[in-house]
Parts: sequence; structure tokens; C-alpha cells
Amino acid sequence: LPDVVGDPTLLTMLWQNLLGNAVKFRSPDRTAKVEVAVVDEPAADPGFATFSVTDNGIGVPAEFAEKVFVIFQRLHGREAYGGTGIGLALCKKIVEHAGGQIRIDTAHQEGTRIVFTLPVAPDADAVPDPVPTEGTPS
Repeated sequence: LPDVVGDPTLLTMLWQNLLGNAVKFRSPDRTAKVEVAVVDEPAADPGFATFSVTDNGIGVPAEFAEKVFVIFQRLHGREAYGGTGIGLALCKKIVEHAGGQIRIDTAHQEGTRIVFTLPVAPDADAVPDPVPTEGTPS
């Protein structure tokens, strides 16, 4: 995965929430499968990497794709799935704070795919052009 720019604590919370949800909302009919990937998205903003977290869980109906990012909005009762209803709202705040975007890929059918962008860190291995000093030809 590419290096990204962001607060390490917030980025840790982002990944914990996304991966935690993928496991929590697993389907009782099959073994849980979670995939993290970098997505080649030509429409992505320059300087941003696009990531996806895909699971084969219970999924999110397309009509609720925006609702799940609203704080305290739950699709299931507390007796069915524990939690506070702030996880994806927090993810949205973290991604947007970094300048990125987050959404549910409603075209994904079996389970849920969350797609988001984060700014890519400048290339740390790049060697800057030398700065000429006095008396050195440029």
C-alpha cells in the first residue's frame, strides 16, 4: 500500500473501524472474507490514492449508502449487532479531514465495498536537485 499523509492515530482509527465492521457484519452463511486493495481509479484527484475495503458480509442496501455515514444512524437494532453507530461517521470525518472522499460502492453485490481516497505522501526516496553554491558552476 502507498504511504499516505495523515495523523497516525486517526488513520489507525479509520482502519480499525473499516476492518472491524467487515468482520462484525459478516454473513452467517459463509466464512468471512475481507480484502484491502489500492484501486486504479482514473477519475481520482491527482496526489490521492484510492483504497477499497471489500467484504462478503451482509451488505448495505443502496438506498442506505449515505445513511450509514451519519452519526448514530443504524441499519440494525442493538440486539442484532452491537455498537454505537458512530464508526462509519468517524471514518467519513477522518477521510474528509485528510482531504479525501469516502463512499459505498453500490455496484458491489455480495457484501460491502467501501472506497475512499487519501493523500499520497511525497516520494521520500526522491533526491532533490542539488543547490548550487557560490563558486560552483550551475
